[in-house]
Amino acid sequence: MSILMCAILAKCSRRQAESLAQVFGGRLAERDRALVEGWLDTWAHARGDWLAGGLLDRDDANTLLFATAAGDGAAVARLFEDGPKLLDLPAFAAPLAKFGGALTLVPGPQPADAHALHFTRRPPKVHGRTPHAAPPGAGALDVLWALDRGVLRVAGGARASDAWAALAAPAPGSTLAADAEVATATAHLGADVAFALVARPLRLVERFAGKRADAPALAAPLVLALGGHARSAWLELDLSPALSREGAGLARRVTP
Repeated sequence: MSILMCAILAKCSRRQAESLAQVFGGRLAERDRALVEGWLDTWAHARGDWLAGGLLDRDDANTLLFATAAGDGAAVARLFEDGPKLLDLPAFAAPLAKFGGALTLVPGPQPADAHALHFTRRPPKVHGRTPHAAPPGAGALDVLWALDRGVLRVAGGARASDAWAALAAPAPGSTLAADAEVATATAHLGADVAFALVARPLRLVERFAGKRADAPALAAPLVLALGGHARSAWLELDLSPALSREGAGLARRVTP
């Protein structure tokens, strides 16, 4: 990474810390703010010039998947060494315990092909329960990470080890490239894409709110892409007819 890029990312990390301080107001003490800024600065030096992430919903458990270019192994190690300490800062610990469930770092086994952080999770103090969704309970949460050939890969969730194994040896037809709906919706995107979001929003609605949708709508992806070249830029939002119809129907059903 160039010196100029490092300086730009470091400046962004300071601005991000300032933004967090404004969001949390007086709850983020000056000393805590310094810890946050230090972690963001480490992230700025660890990451590269591209980033990809996804949310895998499988067997009633969500796993966050993440990959980015990374060349500084020492900075990457510090990220995961210092990251859990941020969870103990009052500004983060209180809302996490209230809405997500308090996390406690505990010892655990280390897999052969990754580093692992193991957490126990208490039930959140507040949850948005619906007639179709049971309240989230206590349990374990793992974060697996590995830096290999300039790429940092991370998996975090209740079944992170299963997702990690699936990434290492994907089953035939299980990748996004093999998904006909996703492949069709993204085939026209070219090399000038700077940001792309591909999601099946109705699956998330069904998962978290208990709303039912028909099979074509569940499979239909939403594509939001941003790109450009030279002095021009473009923004694209792609909704399939099935997704549009089902989304409008769900909106009518939940509108008072």
